[in-house]
Amino acid sequence: MESDTDRKGNTYFEVNNLRITSIPETWNDDPGIRIQAYKPEGGLHRGAEIPIPDKETGYDLLNAIHNALGENGL
Repeated sequence: MESDTDRKGNTYFEVNNLRITSIPETWNDDPGIRIQAYKPEGGLHRGAEIPIPDKETGYDLLNAIHNALGENGL
């Protein structure tokens, strides 16, 4: 998976129509990620900024995403 840099200097990754951006400081001052989807006409929706203060929270988030996908048979 390749990364790129946005205009603010943050690293992001694209997965299909999603952009996952690494954010050094989110709304509550913790590092985290922003998840955005591309609009059909181009551009990005605002997306959710998710604080991830430590590795344990990051792993819990990944596990929750994995479980949610499993609920949809994926």
